[in-house]
Amino acid sequence: MTEKRKLAAVMFTDIVGYTAIMSRDEQKALALLQMNRDLQTSLADKYNGEFLKEMGDGTLLCFQSALDAVRCAVDIQQSVKDNPDLKLRIGIHLGDIVFKESDVFGDGVNVASRIERLAGPRCICISEEVYRSVRNQPDINAVFIDEKRLKNVDQPVKIYTLSDGSLHTHPSEPPSLRKKYSIEKSIAVLPFVNMSADPEQEYFCDGMSEEILNALAQINNLRVIARTSAFAFKGQNIDVREIGKKLDVTAILEGSVRKSGNRIRVTAQLINAADGSHVWSERYDQKLADVFDIQDAITSSIIKKLQHVFALSGEPALASKVNFKAYDAYLKGRYFINKMTSAMIHKAIACFQESINIDPNYAPSYAALGDCYIRLFGGIGELAEKDFVLKAREAADKALSLDPDNSDAMVVLAMISSRIDWDWVTAEKCFQRALETGPGNINVYTWYINFLAFIKHDLENASYYIDQAERIDPLAILVKHMKGLIYSFQHQFDLSEEVYKNILDFDPNYALAHYWLGIIYSETGRHDEAVAELEKGIEIGGRSIHMISILGYIHGRAGNRERAEELLAELKKRLKIGSVSSTWVARIYAGLDDKENMYLWLDKAYKEKDLTLLYIPVEHVFDRYHTDDRFKALLNKIGSPP
Repeated sequence: MTEKRKLAAVMFTDIVGYTAIMSRDEQKALALLQMNRDLQTSLADKYNGEFLKEMGDGTLLCFQSALDAVRCAVDIQQSVKDNPDLKLRIGIHLGDIVFKESDVFGDGVNVASRIERLAGPRCICISEEVYRSVRNQPDINAVFIDEKRLKNVDQPVKIYTLSDGSLHTHPSEPPSLRKKYSIEKSIAVLPFVNMSADPEQEYFCDGMSEEILNALAQINNLRVIARTSAFAFKGQNIDVREIGKKLDVTAILEGSVRKSGNRIRVTAQLINAADGSHVWSERYDQKLADVFDIQDAITSSIIKKLQHVFALSGEPALASKVNFKAYDAYLKGRYFINKMTSAMIHKAIACFQESINIDPNYAPSYAALGDCYIRLFGGIGELAEKDFVLKAREAADKALSLDPDNSDAMVVLAMISSRIDWDWVTAEKCFQRALETGPGNINVYTWYINFLAFIKHDLENASYYIDQAERIDPLAILVKHMKGLIYSFQHQFDLSEEVYKNILDFDPNYALAHYWLGIIYSETGRHDEAVAELEKGIEIGGRSIHMISILGYIHGRAGNRERAEELLAELKKRLKIGSVSSTWVARIYAGLDDKENMYLWLDKAYKEKDLTLLYIPVEHVFDRYHTDDRFKALLNKIGSPP
């Protein structure tokens, strides 16, 4: 048994979306494999390399030098840039490899394979070892991305991405995201502490913090951490230096609020996150009616300090002057809506209605009201579609008539256009407008990512916006959930599983993580584990029609026909008394491989203009039917959003 060890530049590649291509057109997929093999074999010879082996749609190559490997990778990407189906991602590492019999092993191989998975479509990622070997080459431009902990690798690895001529590292940036952020210009606004005797005043403290955060988010070249991540440390006694590391910021604003009678005292302090030292602090004592003046004063003081330290430009959007009682009711509503339960959202609706009754010209309350109806309809299905459309659209239109730049109202209209009207051009325009007017609004990003992934099936751009969302809200579970979804849709099940397990480490009661782990386990043949995860999701999140549908599908795939049919009967029973998607019924028939009934219900869904029918090109439930003529015909009828 011979063994040969050497230092080499190792290159891993794979074809993005290959599994989906194979499911649609096997001959086309095989032709792509052959084309890729011929191209890489030829270019490996040109750059003193060796094509070692194929692993499904992936390839492994090694080179005598890092420079040869990088130039070969650039040549490969340039050669396939005009082929819409042959989208490659490439990872390169310089390390020790071992040739043993007819295979190759070693640290170099393991690290290169992990780096390749971090690359986007048509992207080349390299390790720091490779970067050091090529950084002085005038024809190679490498940009640092991040330091990552890779699976089965002891030390963190610094990752760089290549950009050379028309070779790109991510989709073209839309105008709304041309504002560049820098780690050196970043701040987190922690929730102000309630020092009042009345614990119910907590909503007021949260609201003040959120309003200041929103104002700061309008400043050019300042990265402001979104509410979800900034508020994750609420009530925890954690050193600000540790919070700074977790949120990757250099400045932290914290404070306290004390209300007594008709007066309010606000204390605010700006802290250097690196060493915990105080940069600035101030105390404000004023009447409650002047709360907006307090917010303006605090925000302006912070900006002056930040402009001095960071050389910032621009001015914050200061709080608008409205009736204090209307604003107070609005803050209560925001507090409730962020709890994300049906009961709390109904409380939020009552608060926003109260705010509107007091001040009929307060745009944020109308926008938030529309947001409530979206959440109820999309998450719980309580409202009839007609009521949803009427109430949500009216609320959003009213908000925009009062404030044309309200990004939350734009999102409401975008969701109605895409999910109800199937008007994807208008939806896209609304989302882009929302990104322009609310660059720090994480709500805009999460809904837009959902639209790109589920409706436009544009996973490349969805991944890009996930990266942007993580910069402003690094701890947001919903963003991490969307990342897991994209990996799953790309059939990178190991990465998707890792994301959802990390979510459950953070929050064991996040039902959607159990739901999607169940799907991942089912698609990878672990049916018993899949059923167990779905049961956990149902125990935590309730027996929703979504959960019943996918559980029935999984039982069908596992061969548990009797149990699948029981769940099918339960779903049909609920169909008679409430809103149940016909596509969800088709799911269970797909699990049972009952094509006739599956297509019967899918056709019914098309006639009903069922929103979830738009998901079937990416939904794993229907993967194995993509080559069926009837399925292709259905996709043609549905059409593809432009």
